[in-house]
Amino acid sequence: MGQSKEYGYTDRNESRLLSEMLLGELWQLFPIVLTRHNASWTDWYNEEAELLYGNNMNTIGIRTSLVKVIS
Repeated sequence: MGQSKEYGYTDRNESRLLSEMLLGELWQLFPIVLTRHNASWTDWYNEEAELLYGNNMNTIGIRTSLVKVIS
């Protein structure tokens, strides 16, 4: 399968803009799966945020603003 940053990809190795793709093709590339709430998501977010931002989370306001939304 051919692929690049700007283009979608098809089984025929031809690149096309995502805006040129049919809705069904986009759903295959970017499926949306709805699930029940998982109480662990808040912990998972906090773990990932710590890895990404380290101790700088409080100074740029990320931890306080997003955790309040999630909680």
